[in-house]
Amino acid sequence: TISSGSATFNNILMTSSKALSWGFINGVEGSSINVLNSVFANATSNYSTAIKGDKSLKIKNTKFINLHANFTAGAISFKMGKEAEIDNCTFENVSSSKNAGALFADAYLAENMPVTITNSTFVDCYSGFGGAILALGANINIENCNFKDNTVLFDGGAIYASHSVIAISNSTFDGNGGYGSVVDRDSYGGAIYGDDGTLNMHDSQLINNFAQTGSAIYLYDSNYDIENNEFNNNSDLNGTYMDIYTAFEKTFLKYR
Repeated sequence: TISSGSATFNNILMTSSKALSWGFINGVEGSSINVLNSVFANATSNYSTAIKGDKSLKIKNTKFINLHANFTAGAISFKMGKEAEIDNCTFENVSSSKNAGALFADAYLAENMPVTITNSTFVDCYSGFGGAILALGANINIENCNFKDNTVLFDGGAIYASHSVIAISNSTFDGNGGYGSVVDRDSYGGAIYGDDGTLNMHDSQLINNFAQTGSAIYLYDSNYDIENNEFNNNSDLNGTYMDIYTAFEKTFLKYR
């Protein structure tokens, strides 16, 4: 546990054959955590199996492989902090049973908490909501990232965002989706689910994604600016709507 101060972890390997209550690195009480050139692998915890960020969290050149959380945040959680940066990281086969397969960004009571994710890959991540990322009230910028074959039981095959501002550019969403019919409930947003927020998405590719409604993107009561993206072979499992589904949109800015 890192309390109140700052800590840097460089070139470490963290793994455990025994189940953990919390993750390997746990930041509390205004701590700042930096992680570089490291690997977190083959472990299970109840929550945030690799890293729980607090005031400031910066992660670079790090791999998260075969991690699971019994509740939320298969790899990383960042709650009510000031800033988080994730660059050139890989998340592979990272999962949670309830929310946020890989990354949970919870900005409740923390106004405009910025989270930047660049040059990173999320592959084969899984959860109930938000196969790779789940954001609550956060301001997330995603650039040059790859989301492939991430899945959910319910909504947001790759990303689930509520009351959040999400900006995405030069990224690929391939083969993400939801299996809502397994529990007799539709899944929404094969790649991205958003409600009561804003989605700005440019120069990205969404292919082979699937859900009952909104095969690529589902937005509810949201603003959006979706421009210069490629949509191809996304499958709406209900056979009614393709690619993008919106309901009670606040402001339609652009979709082309």
